[in-house]
Amino acid sequence: MNRDHICSVILNEEDRKNYEKFLSLTNIMLTVTQSVDPSKKVHVDAIKSL
Repeated sequence: MNRDHICSVILNEEDRKNYEKFLSLTNIMLTVTQSVDPSKKVHVDAIKSL
């Protein structure tokens, strides 16, 4: 399933937009945590700006 399909079942527009944002931010966090070498530091301020 893709993000649009999952979000399309949420009827309330505000809830749907909030959930889309939640999924997007979750995707960013997972991408960063999975792709960063544990021995290296993550620039927290850069992540927050996303």
